Formats: sequence, C-alpha cells, structure tokens
Amino acid sequence: MTPRERTLAVLLTVGIAAAVVGFVGYQFVYEPMQAANAEADKLQGELNKLDSKGTPSRVEQATRGGRLAPAQQAEVDRYNQLLNLYLGARCHV
Repeated sequence: MTPRERTLAVLLTVGIAAAVVGFVGYQFVYEPMQAANAEADKLQGELNKLDSKGTPSRVEQATRGGRLAPAQQAEVDRYNQLLNLYLGARCHV
C-alpha cells in the first residue's frame, strides 16, 4: 500500500466514522430532545391557558382549605397535574 492509498484509506475511514457518529447523534440525541421540547411546549401552553383563567389563585384558595365548585376543583386538579408533569419532565422555559 502506497502512502497515498494509506492517506485515502484513513480519510475514508474518518469520513465514514463521522457519518456514523452524526447519524447516531441525530437518532438518539437530537430527535428525542426535540420530542421532549415539543411536549414541554404543549404543557406550557396548557398551563398558560389555565393561568389566564385565574387557576393559580384557585390553587392557593384550595391549599388554604377553601371550598371550590366542582368545575373549579377540576381545573385546580388539572393545573396541579400539568405542573407536576412539566416539572417532572425537567422542562425549562
């Protein structure tokens, strides 16, 4: 094998290795990260919708032992569930 052939073989091997690393990184790192970010955005959107309805004040009221209508209690329960999912998934703004 001549030095030129050896250089070309090394370059080809490095190129193939870079392609494999890129593919594996995309499949096992980038795509799952994008899916997690999409889920976090969805949860954040639902939380924002409940925030605009005034649900956090109802959460405080329920925490202090106040009575809520069944529909309001359902919103509080959903808000707490979404917040636990959001924080449990380690989604960040």
